[in-house]
Amino acid sequence: MIQVNGVVKIGQVWEDCDRRTRGKNPRRVEIVEISPDGARVKAKSSAGPTTWIKASRLKPGSTGYKLVKDVEIVTGIGAQAPPSPAQ
Repeated sequence: MIQVNGVVKIGQVWEDCDRRTRGKNPRRVEIVEISPDGARVKAKSSAGPTTWIKASRLKPGSTGYKLVKDVEIVTGIGAQAPPSPAQ
């Protein structure tokens, strides 16, 4: 089983590497939920429903996806809180 949480993060955008879409508009999806077996994604091109992608497909290759936009998650010591409103 692939460990998804170490690589895949909510908010990332991944692009389908299917050979049939080369030179066309490849499918891009945004990660909206993560589980040990895969990720729930939403297509960037529509307001349609979400769907699941197996963890084994979240890797480059002809049957996988490649990461096109990463997100930075700031947590823990040294993370800055949003500014408080002026009084």
